[in-house]
Amino acid sequence: MQREGPDPKRLFIAMALIAFLILAFEIISYYYFPRTKPTTEEKVEKEKKEAPLPKLMLGTRREKVDLGDKVSFTFGDYEFEVALRGGRIVKFVDKRFGFD
Repeated sequence: MQREGPDPKRLFIAMALIAFLILAFEIISYYYFPRTKPTTEEKVEKEKKEAPLPKLMLGTRREKVDLGDKVSFTFGDYEFEVALRGGRIVKFVDKRFGFD
């Protein structure tokens, strides 16, 4: 009788050979191609270049612009004003607690 499929001995030898080659590659790459660690100067440069802070436009010309006509809405204890030009909320008032 003939077996169907791969021979188990040959399959074991092939897997052992592949494992040996991977292990040999790891050892060779560890000794002959060492990883360089970044110096402190490189770390400082990376920290400086990371994430710049967002530039908020507070106190700029955008806030000083006259918004023109405003529409006031009242909903129970709340009132807010919306500028017709740009649709920006200009004022929000909580009448119950008196906060603007």
